[in-house]
Amino acid sequence: VTHALQLAPTDFSIGDTHVRTWAFNGSIPGPEFRVKQGRPVRFVVKNDLPEESSVHWHGIRLANAMDGVPGITQDPIAPSGEFVYEFVPPDAGTYFFHPHVGLQLDTGLYGSLIVEATHERQAYDQDVVIVLDDWLDGVKGRSPMKEYMRLRKIGMPMGMRPRTPKRPYVGLDGRTPAAGSLGWIANALESGSTDPGDVSYPYYLMNGRPPEDPWSLRVHPKQRIRLRVINAAADTIFSFRVGEHPLTVIACDGQDVHPIETDAVVLGMGERIDLLLDASQSGAHEITADALGKSNKAVGVLRYTTATAARATPGSATNLRVAGYSDLRSVDAPPLGKPSRSLTLGIGMDMMRGYVWTLGGQAYPKADTIDLARNETVDIVFANRSMMHMAHPMHLHGNLFAIAGADGGIVLKDTVLVGPTVSMPVRLHAANPGRWLLHCHNDYHMMSGMMRELQIRA
Repeated sequence: VTHALQLAPTDFSIGDTHVRTWAFNGSIPGPEFRVKQGRPVRFVVKNDLPEESSVHWHGIRLANAMDGVPGITQDPIAPSGEFVYEFVPPDAGTYFFHPHVGLQLDTGLYGSLIVEATHERQAYDQDVVIVLDDWLDGVKGRSPMKEYMRLRKIGMPMGMRPRTPKRPYVGLDGRTPAAGSLGWIANALESGSTDPGDVSYPYYLMNGRPPEDPWSLRVHPKQRIRLRVINAAADTIFSFRVGEHPLTVIACDGQDVHPIETDAVVLGMGERIDLLLDASQSGAHEITADALGKSNKAVGVLRYTTATAARATPGSATNLRVAGYSDLRSVDAPPLGKPSRSLTLGIGMDMMRGYVWTLGGQAYPKADTIDLARNETVDIVFANRSMMHMAHPMHLHGNLFAIAGADGGIVLKDTVLVGPTVSMPVRLHAANPGRWLLHCHNDYHMMSGMMRELQIRA
């Protein structure tokens, strides 16, 4: 199966605001590709941008040469140039694609890649992708590169802002979330005790639409809906919920988990989560993605076909149960065995050099390569001890790692949100050989050095 992708400038309207930006195939979000698990797929990519680019297939365990990282797995795609990506996706699930050059992700260059399962475990009536984003490109002369240069000049992130503590999030047991959990991170962001990011955005989008012109999903009563939620933002952590509807988590980062009910989910940049929603109510309901700590949100509408009211009901914003990593357990996860060693990678900021973020005390590209033998099992501990109180979504290319989950099991992921003052251990079985990146999926932190190369010997 062959698909065509074009990276090119385009015009984009956000409500009454019109901007010039970059996009895949002229749409934002970019195309939604659906491919089959275990079947070869080919993407012919044409770069009509005025600068070099690439396409990274986020979360896919593919051959290293197809990972889309210039300088490591391929030469960049020059302006007017082409590159052909060919791979066989081994895992079903929800993934997305974006460039791996500079700050191009913080334009409109992202789209979804859905790998349909050979044997689907769940039954549902609709299968819907929801892509969340933060947006500034082209608004009042702003651009990602101008924002980056501003950060380099002032040498500091946006900074924490005092807020009235709301503490709307609880654990699945209804109690105060455990330290380091996703609910705990959400409360810290909402109370202002944790920095929400480095950039202030004028818009937060759901499937390319702002709150004043919301994206809408029509459902019939008694339908079951699969929601595939992707956080494609560059600098924003979202909390996602649908009115007063309970949600059932069935997969995270493309990997099936044992179903578990929650009121809301928290997604760091680069994370994806699959949910089931039973259309057991009536009327119109707000689909809410709160930009945590940033006093704004992306909005959609779930509208029953029987609805008569024009306005959507927003739902409660307090005492929301949030599923954390420790509540999840992957289905059919392989035993990982005991680690041969443990590597601690500190997450930090080099205050002496201004806006420079580090991983393991080093800033990319002047950073040592982490060398692993094929099939070696190692523990990697992300130690977030930075003076800048911020949560960081740490993403590994081409491989999955395991986090301790429910009932003594594990949850397999490629991206994990590490809260401030927290040490988050993950276990990696280095099965996929090649040169892979391990980095923060905050685009501005990655651009500023929070990245390491991890080499798995063949």
